[in-house]
This record gives sequence, C-alpha cells and structure tokens, in this order.
Amino acid sequence: MTIYVTTLDKTPIADNPHKVDVRKIHGSPSTDVVVITLQPGEALKKHLTPVDVLFYVLEGEGLIVIGDEQERIEKDSLIESPKNVPHFLINDSDDVFRVMVIKKLTTGDGKEAKPRLL
Repeated sequence: MTIYVTTLDKTPIADNPHKVDVRKIHGSPSTDVVVITLQPGEALKKHLTPVDVLFYVLEGEGLIVIGDEQERIEKDSLIESPKNVPHFLINDSDDVFRVMVIKKLTTGDGKEAKPRLL
C-alpha cells in the first residue's frame, strides 16, 4: 500500500478560463478535487457542469449563485450544486475565500463530462 499526500502549496496553479487560483489536488478516472482560492473581488465566471458538484468552504466567506438562487456561505459549509444548473462563486469580502470542489468526471453512462462556460 502507498499513502499519497498532496500539499496545496506545492501544487501548481492550473490554467483555467476563470483566471483565478485553481489547484487540482486529486484526479482519478471518476473524480476531480480542486481547491479554488479567490482573492477579494475575484469571482468564477458563470458556468455549468454536466455532473453534480460539491463545494466545501475551507476559509473565509463569499457568495454562491446556483441557478436563480444565491446564498452567503462561510467556512465549514457544504453546498450541493446540481448538474446542468449555472453557478458561480464571488469573493465579495475583504479576506481570502478558499473552496474545495469535488466533482465527477464521468456521467452515468461513463462518458467524459466537461464544464461549460455560459
């Protein structure tokens, strides 16, 4: 058995259409785990994913918009975002807003699923 440890600060920032700090800390054929760090004033672009997504707030607070609803979220909150519903995050605070994102990479039929910006 091998224990795999990934350290966030040693993980490179991934190129992404949102132009923010996104680091992939786990990847497998079925699941991706990334950590998004939004500085004050930064936001993700509105997009949708063809699979359900979980957001877990690691640090700070901000705003999440899913479909037509919005909610203020803070550290230690878990948010479920259903597939094919537009969503985005906004750091409207004065502090860092760090969120772990857990998403499937395949749909129920085993086909690759990719996010789409709106």
